[in-house]
Amino acid sequence: MKGIAFLITLKLVVYVPLAKNVQGYVITNSNDTIKVTMKIASGAFSNDEPLKTDQRVKSVDSVGDIITTYDSSSIKEYGYTNHNEETKYRLKPIQDGGRYFLHVVVDGPKAALYSYVHFYGTASQGIEYFTFEKNDTAYLFLKSFDKLETLKKKIADFYSEFPAAQELAMKKFQNRWQIQKDVAAVVNSVNK
Repeated sequence: MKGIAFLITLKLVVYVPLAKNVQGYVITNSNDTIKVTMKIASGAFSNDEPLKTDQRVKSVDSVGDIITTYDSSSIKEYGYTNHNEETKYRLKPIQDGGRYFLHVVVDGPKAALYSYVHFYGTASQGIEYFTFEKNDTAYLFLKSFDKLETLKKKIADFYSEFPAAQELAMKKFQNRWQIQKDVAAVVNSVNK
């Protein structure tokens, strides 16, 4: 009986979202930037927000009451600062054709990289997906569990007009533990 109570308690700790207020901004579809205080997830799994089809940004007043709720029909980007770390999300396409707020990993003048995590099973099991964007709005969609050789080839082909990025793509992706660093390094090389 103690084991069952522990599992129930553990599930509540893992699945009950905690929230806190942080300073941030939203960019409306008409390119207006509005500074807001917003509620964000907080806790053990807050850095790996799952992709949600019902994504909303809630701005709050000084006592925490919700003032305005923004969603993809009214904004195209939002961001916030938490523990001196800036985090941005931008409305971008994913492989299935939908558009969601994706985490901005690299944001440059020639190329950008976005990611999201799709959880399955328990909250600790997730697959990271990447959306690569060139400034001409061409997109490439890859998964962190693609074969390393597939990642190399597809990224090198996507950045065919950038020889340094192609060369770097072929050198990177030696192991799965470095995938996010490797894809970010290749995209950053395009922006140099």
